[in-house]
Amino acid sequence: MDSNNQYNIIRHCPGSDAITSKVLRQIKLKSAEPKIANICPGTGEQALLLAKAYKNGRITAIDEDGLFFHSIMGKAKQARFQDRVKTELSSLRNLPFGEESLDLILSEGAFEELDFGKRLYQWRKYIRPGGYLAMSELCLLTNKELPSELYDYLDNAYHNREIESIDYHIGQIKEAGYKLHTRITLPDECWFGYFKSMKEGMGKEFVSGIEEEIEHYLTYKEYFAYVYFVVRKAPVISGESVYNTELDKKQRTALQNHLMDKLSEKECNNTLRYTESWLTDNLVRENHEKILLGFREEGGYCDCEVLANVFHTIMVDKDEK
Repeated sequence: MDSNNQYNIIRHCPGSDAITSKVLRQIKLKSAEPKIANICPGTGEQALLLAKAYKNGRITAIDEDGLFFHSIMGKAKQARFQDRVKTELSSLRNLPFGEESLDLILSEGAFEELDFGKRLYQWRKYIRPGGYLAMSELCLLTNKELPSELYDYLDNAYHNREIESIDYHIGQIKEAGYKLHTRITLPDECWFGYFKSMKEGMGKEFVSGIEEEIEHYLTYKEYFAYVYFVVRKAPVISGESVYNTELDKKQRTALQNHLMDKLSEKECNNTLRYTESWLTDNLVRENHEKILLGFREEGGYCDCEVLANVFHTIMVDKDEK
């Protein structure tokens, strides 16, 4: 198979267009012309999905080499996105953007290039308040000791990296000053599509390694998986990050009274615990009916993550006004 065909079909880590599209549907960008960075863009599928999802978005595909740039721009031209998609060579540690200039950074497959914590910290300065970082990561699904065969395999396959648990990464997200917006564990079909793509695109000398990876995944998939994390940088209202605002006793009581009219006591307490560290008095007083209405329309039941996302949207709207 020639190299051009190889570049067009290879997926460099487990994933799928369906999962990426699902992630993007949960990221609502408020800018009229959002600026988006697609880091480690592969052969261009993610850039095209970004261009489709955000009709006026400006997408820059960033990589440390330009191996797939011709493929990316060829696909962009074919889809008539060439005016909104561009490629740029850059170090992944020092991106070619100004501070707080990006609405979204999306990265799949940067696992080998830069570890999760460094991506959180080093890319944060480029994201606008209220903006998003979305990236997939190989994670452990348990905090229990791994079977020795799996431990040895992962240690050999990823000898330059520590593979951590989901809980560990959620802790990193909080420490870096983000809120977890969405988390999706990639299903089997994302792995099988990746394996198929690699076997078709790579030479025979690589097939045995891919088959070994397939075998370990099928045997031990309850222990590890790729997980998509979408995190959000705090919006800023009146010069202060809303994630650093705590409710005082009077504010907490006011919110509790409003919630008790709509929710059960258990639901109310869960919601308070989830939101009280970053709600302001004005948001509670002015928007509680809108919040609860949207909350009910979204799910019709008490899902604190849905409620939190509604609060997020209101914060950005208020900040932009």
